[in-house]
Amino acid sequence: MQVRTILRRAGIILMIAGLLLGDAAYATEKKDEATAKFDRTVNYYMSNDITWYNRLAKCSGGAKKAGTESVILAGNDNAEKILNFFMQKGLTLAQASGFIGNMQQESGLRPDIIEGGATAGPDYVPQNGKGFGLVQWTFTARQAPLVKLADEMGKPVTDIGVQLEYVWQELNGNWKGRTLDPLKGIDDPVEAAVLIHDTYEVSADNAGKVRSVRGGAAKAIYDKYKDAPPVGTATSDQTTGETKDVVNNSKKQNKNDECMQNASNSSSGGFEATLLGYAHPKPVQEGNLTPTDTYRDKVINGAGKNGRYIGGGDHPGIDCGGFTTSLIVDSGWDKGFNYGGQISDGAGNTIKQQEWMEKNWEKLNDGHSPMDASQMQPGDVAINAVHTFIYVGKVEGFDSDIASASQDSRAPAAGGDTLTETGFTWYRKKGERV
Repeated sequence: MQVRTILRRAGIILMIAGLLLGDAAYATEKKDEATAKFDRTVNYYMSNDITWYNRLAKCSGGAKKAGTESVILAGNDNAEKILNFFMQKGLTLAQASGFIGNMQQESGLRPDIIEGGATAGPDYVPQNGKGFGLVQWTFTARQAPLVKLADEMGKPVTDIGVQLEYVWQELNGNWKGRTLDPLKGIDDPVEAAVLIHDTYEVSADNAGKVRSVRGGAAKAIYDKYKDAPPVGTATSDQTTGETKDVVNNSKKQNKNDECMQNASNSSSGGFEATLLGYAHPKPVQEGNLTPTDTYRDKVINGAGKNGRYIGGGDHPGIDCGGFTTSLIVDSGWDKGFNYGGQISDGAGNTIKQQEWMEKNWEKLNDGHSPMDASQMQPGDVAINAVHTFIYVGKVEGFDSDIASASQDSRAPAAGGDTLTETGFTWYRKKGERV
């Protein structure tokens, strides 16, 4: 850590005076009103376990339209899980509601239902000619890829996450031009339901029934959530393979505590929420020791005073390992990370953290090779003997897919490191799809 810090500090000397002055202004304790308001809002919602909403979501085509806020909903039932999934993929509430309208009519939002009303068990194999699942896939041509995906994900074909992921794969495949692309230009839930039916579902229902029943159900779910208060920023796009934890976005305890997006027992409200609260959304320069208000209150002045390892020397909490540990533990992504973050249980610096990951996580590379973005999942951690950082993926309002800090020299923020750096071993939580 010391060598890295010395080199980075030395680099500052070469910067032009104007840049230094700009950085100093950015690093000052006195935030502008917009930033201060954002921090207060983040802190309030995280402290009260309130799920995130996004007032900054953009409609297809640019300008924001009324009623198109991207709402990340707690997944306490299948309707909310389905909405949450599609909105994490970048669709608006109105567009996601169109899927609810159709799936409600097809399956009652049940991933285990067989055409005719029977319930499929976990070992069920779909039968050609008989509808099955959320959208009632009927023929082998579409059922077989679903079965294959379930096998690849290690889940039963009745799993709602598997089925939603399969829908998304279909939408980005043969149905991209006819369904997904035009859907992104729709801002009315009824019209969204009609388009999805006519181009993706294609049932025997006549036009009037489609509009009244499927469109009506879409509007009902849209109206239920359209007035949810928009706050801060939230992710609007995730790569494929993230289904399981997105759809388990519930305040209820999830099996094996596998819920990154909104960890059930996390007081912070989820991975993205914790990230946005703990790290500056834009990169900061070496020498900026000012943490966000939330990180200062919850980590430095909170957990750090109660036995949490937060690292740092002259500036407690301003530390790569302390930040990574706090983000992973407090978000609920892995509460056991770095021995639960508790010094009394063995938590410590990068050496201790790598020791823990060697025992509990999966190693992704040989410790020397750089990584490619296509290989990454949010929550993956890079580490060597002196430094660590975390891959966070695409989070709207956060200016990098990396978050990091540096001991006594740089507060937690976007960027600071890259996937192309060599000399780091990458680890991933075993068996997880973030």
